[in-house]
Amino acid sequence: MLDYASRLWGLDLDEFDARWRPRTGASLFGDAVDGGTELRDAVEQNLSEGPVPDCAGRGCD
Repeated sequence: MLDYASRLWGLDLDEFDARWRPRTGASLFGDAVDGGTELRDAVEQNLSEGPVPDCAGRGCD
């Protein structure tokens, strides 16, 4: 799983979408009501920075 994640981390958004399309036949962002803006922003942030840990109620160290 780490190998898979490491291959995604650092991709730009267009490259990620280009890899997504052949597997699904559609853009990840194409059918969203808002044009995929919120999803695009979240995916772009995760690709560049990694996901933000969910620490609610547990306290992150």
